[in-house]
Amino acid sequence: MAHIAKRSCSRVTVKNKPELARRCVFNRVPEVEACMTELRTQRFTPRVVQLDES
Repeated sequence: MAHIAKRSCSRVTVKNKPELARRCVFNRVPEVEACMTELRTQRFTPRVVQLDES
């Protein structure tokens, strides 16, 4: 049986700051976490969304 997995990119965004948005490949969780940590140290509230690119 085939295994279906969503392999879309993740996007890290900050409200009202489109210049801070970043895209990460689906399997690079440490990269997403590092980006979130970096933005939090700058006192932003980052949000992660998995894109639907199927």
